[in-house]
Amino acid sequence: MGLWHLAKPKIQAPPTSLRARIGQTVVLPCVVQGEPTPEHSWFHNGRPVGNERSLRIPAIRHSDNGTYTCVASNSAGEDHADIALHVLGACSCMLPGCRASMQASTRTAVLPCDVEGSPPPSLTWLKDSQPLVSSSLLMYVQGGRMLRLGAVRTEDAGTYTCRAKNPAGTAHSHYTLSILGKVVQEVKFNVSSGLVLGSS
Repeated sequence: MGLWHLAKPKIQAPPTSLRARIGQTVVLPCVVQGEPTPEHSWFHNGRPVGNERSLRIPAIRHSDNGTYTCVASNSAGEDHADIALHVLGACSCMLPGCRASMQASTRTAVLPCDVEGSPPPSLTWLKDSQPLVSSSLLMYVQGGRMLRLGAVRTEDAGTYTCRAKNPAGTAHSHYTLSILGKVVQEVKFNVSSGLVLGSS
């Protein structure tokens, strides 16, 4: 007569954190030892999502972000492990939010850079492809989400670019500032934006 050996489930060192870009397929592993063979249960932020040994998540979305818990159980007990899934969302310029304006009385031009992304993107402003340096006439507002040009002069004409970057990619919003006349009385803006995934 054989002896029945019981062994409590033991999950073998899963990753504690994973990153994935929107649209990717992710497989979360949960390798377990135990006797009798443990059953698997998966939870996403506490909500049941499956009972496979490895949880497959196709076409990742923002809503898939969060903590995934693998619970392995048998008649001898249970073990669990958490995996934090960080979904990286591309930067994008929110049009029509990117609208420039100018206050005629002070000749102050305001160029917004309304972006979103996960994690939040870092912002850089350029003029004619060269980095801008803050000064008394050029100010960054709201952490770079707005560029303010005070007392616009003819030499301020050119292409202004807001570049937003995070691990998922880079987005650009371009403003072409045209000065009409030798004395600045009117400023014309042309706005465009572009999204480039995975670029730098």
